[in-house]
Amino acid sequence: MSGKRRTTSYCTPSGAWGTSNPSHKAHAYVLDQKCVLTSKRSVAHRRGVRWLLEGLQATLEGRPYPLKKGRPSTPNKYAYDISCLAISDENKQLLFEMDAVKYLTHALLWKHEDHSLVTESREFAMAAICQLSFHKLGREQIEVEDGLLDEIRSISLYQSPHTSDSKQPDSSECARLGRASKHAKRTLFNMTSRTPHPELADAEAPTEDGHVMLSYAWGPQDHDSGRFPNQDKVIWIKEMLEAQGHKIWLDVDAMAGSTLEAMASAVEGSSCVCIILNRDYKESAACR
Repeated sequence: MSGKRRTTSYCTPSGAWGTSNPSHKAHAYVLDQKCVLTSKRSVAHRRGVRWLLEGLQATLEGRPYPLKKGRPSTPNKYAYDISCLAISDENKQLLFEMDAVKYLTHALLWKHEDHSLVTESREFAMAAICQLSFHKLGREQIEVEDGLLDEIRSISLYQSPHTSDSKQPDSSECARLGRASKHAKRTLFNMTSRTPHPELADAEAPTEDGHVMLSYAWGPQDHDSGRFPNQDKVIWIKEMLEAQGHKIWLDVDAMAGSTLEAMASAVEGSSCVCIILNRDYKESAACR
């Protein structure tokens, strides 16, 4: 073992929150997001957020930017951190004030010879924009940002290839493109959700015979069993309610076609929506 004294890096929450460096605080929040959220330290430092946004812009332009130990100077890292910060409603306000949508738009439109890096940066930038679209100010900023909505629509149209063509992106890149597409679809849904859907404008109001919709977040997957513990608990609730004579709508039984349209129809046709609320639900863009 080396005789050198070990120091706590900025990545360690216990050390990072004790530093006066604002960028350290922002990274402590995003690198140990769940710990920070549960300890009620969910508001990032203003200067730290500015550091992240300027770092994103600098790396997109290929300019040098002050780095911290162990932090690669690539836009995907900054875009990921921003997407994590955007989960908190209080952080959204900071991001709106600092024109984060403009920076994220640059990331979506970024061109580079490293296609994998571009895909990863776009995925995280799209995830951040999706989170911001849940707020009225976010939707307003997305609406007026030049070229952004067109790019979001383009991303939403991606379909995973069903071919072994060597020219197609590899599986990991396809997965990123697919996730970016989902974020784009959710963003577009949020942009129009305040306006009555034309197909639902003349729909009859739900009757007393409507179903009970169980709304929940799948949460993390158990690596050993491959199952989702949250989902197993909700299925138990479903079976208990059905045993009492209730008609239950659950995604594992009734999901088909467009996810967003299926969920919207489930809400519209329900007599009651039962929300299984936990931290996973709060952090889920789909649930929100």
